[in-house]
Amino acid sequence: MNVMRARLGGWSRLARAMGVHKKTLSRVVTGETKASAGIAVRVAKVARVSVGRVLSGEFGRLCRCFACGQPLPLSASRGVR
Repeated sequence: MNVMRARLGGWSRLARAMGVHKKTLSRVVTGETKASAGIAVRVAKVARVSVGRVLSGEFGRLCRCFACGQPLPLSASRGVR
């Protein structure tokens, strides 16, 4: 989710795009609560990738520069499926 946060410009924008409260996102990211299936589906929708890629962790790896590890701009990774 850190990749998506960086792309969208913050936790508030990511929470809004996912349709969840910012505190819910905070609890998931900090490990205070486990991510639900609903959160995984919402991440996949916002990221435009399959739920399988979100659950496997593949989405986060594919959305980073292979050379430096920095998050790619949102437009550069939208085609990743």
